[in-house]
Amino acid sequence: MLAGLGALSGALHGDAPRLVQERLLGLRAGEVHHGGNDAGARLGFGHSVHRHGDPRTDPLLQAVYPIATPADRDLIQQAARGGEPGYPAPAPPNSDFALGALCHVARMPPQAATAIFAVARTAGWIAHAAEEYAEFRLRFRGRAVLPVRSRR
Repeated sequence: MLAGLGALSGALHGDAPRLVQERLLGLRAGEVHHGGNDAGARLGFGHSVHRHGDPRTDPLLQAVYPIATPADRDLIQQAARGGEPGYPAPAPPNSDFALGALCHVARMPPQAATAIFAVARTAGWIAHAAEEYAEFRLRFRGRAVLPVRSRR
């Protein structure tokens, strides 16, 4: 658990929703974000397992849109396309993008995105650990490989 929580400050393991929220704030303020080329522009897009789109993203965004102002909905849709005309998104948006959008729409402080991610992830880790504790205990041990003695 502690190792997983320690990784939350990394952009790919918990901090991405906060960075997405900051990008949305920047877009709202008129900053230009040309997606695709810098690593920060790719945060919130793509998924190592769900290569054709994160299935969690659309339901999360559908929950965000009813509480968003029309301007925020337009901003989120613009950012989901890559941010600026002529600069398409590097991949489909992922759940980090949706969580960043939720925190933006709700006007939460930037740290809230990482906290929400941590709570959700921790619940999953605890459930996984509980399942493992219920299973037969495995203990892996290496086997020594000894050289073959020649018989004379």
